[in-house]
Amino acid sequence: MHRPRALASVLLASSFFVGGHDAAGAGAPPSSSPRKRALLVGIDQYRQVTDLQGCVNDVRRMKDVLTRRFGFSEADVTVVTDDQATRAGIIAALQARSAAAEPGDIVVFHYSGHGANMRDVSGDELDGRDETIVPHDSREPGVFDISDDELNGLLRELTRKTQNVTVVLDSCHSGSATRGGATVRRAPDDPRDPPPAAPFAWSPRGITEGPDDLRTRDSRYVLITGCKPHQLSNEFEADGRRFGALTYHLARALDRALPGSTYRDVMDLVAGEVRTVFPSQEPDLEGARADAPLFSGAEPASATYVLVSPVAQGRVEIAAGAAYGLAAGAVVDVYAPDTRDFTGAPAARVRLARVEAFRSEADVMEGDVAPLSRGVLRELSYAEPKLRLCYLGVGASPALQRIKAELDAYAVVQAVTDERDCDLRLSERDGQLVTETGDLAPRGAPVPAAAGDAVSRIRARVLGWSRWYAVLRLANPSPGVDVRVRLGDPPVTARAFAPGDQVDVFAENRSDRDLYLNLIDLSSDGSVEVLYPPAGASELLPARTTGKLTRLQFFVPEGEQAVTDTLKLFATTVPLDPRLFRQGAVRSGEAASASADPLAGLLDAAFLGKSRNARPVNLGGWTTAQETVVVSRDATPVVSAPAPPPGTPAGVPPGD
Repeated sequence: MHRPRALASVLLASSFFVGGHDAAGAGAPPSSSPRKRALLVGIDQYRQVTDLQGCVNDVRRMKDVLTRRFGFSEADVTVVTDDQATRAGIIAALQARSAAAEPGDIVVFHYSGHGANMRDVSGDELDGRDETIVPHDSREPGVFDISDDELNGLLRELTRKTQNVTVVLDSCHSGSATRGGATVRRAPDDPRDPPPAAPFAWSPRGITEGPDDLRTRDSRYVLITGCKPHQLSNEFEADGRRFGALTYHLARALDRALPGSTYRDVMDLVAGEVRTVFPSQEPDLEGARADAPLFSGAEPASATYVLVSPVAQGRVEIAAGAAYGLAAGAVVDVYAPDTRDFTGAPAARVRLARVEAFRSEADVMEGDVAPLSRGVLRELSYAEPKLRLCYLGVGASPALQRIKAELDAYAVVQAVTDERDCDLRLSERDGQLVTETGDLAPRGAPVPAAAGDAVSRIRARVLGWSRWYAVLRLANPSPGVDVRVRLGDPPVTARAFAPGDQVDVFAENRSDRDLYLNLIDLSSDGSVEVLYPPAGASELLPARTTGKLTRLQFFVPEGEQAVTDTLKLFATTVPLDPRLFRQGAVRSGEAASASADPLAGLLDAAFLGKSRNARPVNLGGWTTAQETVVVSRDATPVVSAPAPPPGTPAGVPPGD
């Protein structure tokens, strides 16, 4: 039986062709080397409001990517956390950054913690409320939040010296401060009357705020925020630790940034990845320099690397851990300090023995390791994919008890007791079984708990979502090839489409090796569909070329207001059995044949939910890339491709 297709993207054509576009991207960044400085504030522990768990991890991860990938020195990165991050401490640190800044310096200010509102004392807010960030000691007698006026005043002093300023706020300032599900970074509003504005506050009459309600329109800095106004920024678990959703995906995108990448390039990817996990959260980017190269053209290294230093005979320390993608048993090739080309023979090879969140220890397999050597991850044993499922009120629901008893038999489903750590929440409300994300977005229609097939329907739904999340999360932390997904020619900047819009999807092979491609669509209804290649096809995209994969026409299923689709491209240097990918869409008994190839086994586990023997996967010959789009009935039409020929079908429903 066919069901209505909830997938937003419909395959219209698959006429693959190779174009002559230059895949190298933007021009070379400036050759000058201005000084790079950063102030990173992360607060998990609060004196008067609810604690958080991922903010200190956020700033440690950002420090890692700034120093390792963008040339910030350890001495010029100041990290302020928890009891150091008082109101006075944050203000003093920002003022010190302003005092030390020189013209042309590149400065980053990152804040992870609670946001809130308090009463406006300057009279510049239409709603009478100031947006704020919440210091560690705020709400104690005489201690208040740092208002948007104060923050803009402090940043105004900084931008008088240099306009190369980037501000990242992984917090939220509107909406409800409490909500079931994922942890949100918003404290209750401060009801007290604040004192007169500090002398450095900046709130002149006639200067209006930008769309984010935090930055005045004349401000010179680039602002990245965790969510749009009136939304909430979420924390979640990734790589065994908690992070802010914005910071986690921002750091991952920065790690993969190419020379010349702009803030918008990175944030287009980040916004899509965050919304895929938390549909109610949309990170935002604002500022006149949003299309400037990252950190004023600071050039990332030619490949992602980690710092490796000897600590004992035959033992080394690696300045990265699970948050970077490392796992016990991983193999790292080690090159001399300051190496930028990692294609030659390494000076040493090490195998990880102990992995923590941000550091690891490894045994030297061969060669010698100098202090501050650079390591490249070459081989990784991936953990079994697991869907974290939280049952709410299971003790009072016989239906939930039966579902849990059945799902406990599946290794791909992990029951968690803390709903803040879950991918999905399952509850019974008013006689209906409800499946939701951590931020309470529905994942499928409610199922009557009394229905005879309720258990089997929910079991199938959960197992389907386990595969969906496994495919979504599958990534190569150290790929030896590079590919990008591009919408339109010329590229379409919009990521919100209206029903009926069409767009061509291109793949850009930025590598020196030919690549086999498989394009997958993960829709917000939980389906996983193959968009390219057509059944039975296996075509190579030559090195340094761009190829058109398919044309999509968007629509919104009946009864829905909007849907989200993530287009995920798998690129490999060797052909793989196409059934590994097609099985994500085909609901039948067909099974891919067993393969001795470790990468094929990894795809088996992701697409089919199969158990497998954990075998090291070579990372050099494959990678993934993705783009996320929203199709909404409220979106402005963006028709970017010619209409299909008359008689072209508008959609093909998937199999059961």
